Amino acid sequence: MKLRTAMIVIVCVLADSTLAQTIPLDQLLRLDARFQSISSVSNQRGEQLNATVSYQAGDAYTLLAPRTVQQLDLLIANGTAVRSKQAFATLRGPELHHFLLEFRVNVERMRDAKRRFDRNKVLYEKNAISAQQWKEISADYYEIYLEHEHMQHFYYLVLDEDEERDQITIAAPIDGRISFSTASQYIEQGEPIASFIPEAAIRLHVLVPLHYQESLHKLSVGDCELAIDERSSLAEGFFIQAWTEPLTEQCPYMLGQTLLVTPKLEANAYKIPKSAVFRWSQRNAVFVLADDQLTLAYIKLIGEEEGDYIATAERPLHDQQVLSSSISAVQGILLGLGGE
Repeated sequence: MKLRTAMIVIVCVLADSTLAQTIPLDQLLRLDARFQSISSVSNQRGEQLNATVSYQAGDAYTLLAPRTVQQLDLLIANGTAVRSKQAFATLRGPELHHFLLEFRVNVERMRDAKRRFDRNKVLYEKNAISAQQWKEISADYYEIYLEHEHMQHFYYLVLDEDEERDQITIAAPIDGRISFSTASQYIEQGEPIASFIPEAAIRLHVLVPLHYQESLHKLSVGDCELAIDERSSLAEGFFIQAWTEPLTEQCPYMLGQTLLVTPKLEANAYKIPKSAVFRWSQRNAVFVLADDQLTLAYIKLIGEEEGDYIATAERPLHDQQVLSSSISAVQGILLGLGGE
């Protein structure tokens, strides 16, 4: 028994080193040999995946708190579509009042620094002041200028001020969907108040099995069908990240919503009966009928559909017939075991 097992292993190793193995049909006379046709497949449905209505990090405009916010009152619901300059929140806290005072002082400092800069620029061009003096004047001006620009970006969003209550009402910086954390009303300086996501940036995000990475070209759910727009080049275990094109009118889904989507695969593949597929030398294979003999053909499974596998092959199999019965017996013949 051990000797027979060793012989099988040796024969399998030798078989794996050969590009193709064949068996004449006349060796199958005692077998119940039945055949089924292979058909070509250009598109197919993969197994359903979980997708999230999301956006890529760089697509969002995140508004940061210029000073600590003690209390945040939201004027619109999370996920609502807003227009640029539309009021969306009231912020409260003494530091916000201090920010407004600092900005007004900064405006005056900016004007003085600009006048000094312009005046001394003329003198420097006439060599009336030294290079060191001009360097110091320029450095002072640009420092104040950068501070002014930084503060001004937020100040332009202030729609209303209530000094007695230390509160301000602020507006959205761009058109888009608003997203903010509701975990706390207290926001430290420099922390996000809210993010604004342009409608054109909202899309489906999905983790795709590695064997789909080349053939996946669309995701569908209901009447919604979206093309794959971007794939990650970095694997995460057995998956890669993929993003669709932006949502269309046929995809009225909510930001953050999880959907069960159907992958649509595009590949030069074949529909092969499951009964015809077997393992040979640690690979999937079929016996193909051609010129009155069976030839071993290796395939790669990429999906399934009812009683068939969807697979690619190392050589063309269109309109070929494959053996779908007595597979084990034919494997035995190929191994030189006489079909036992």
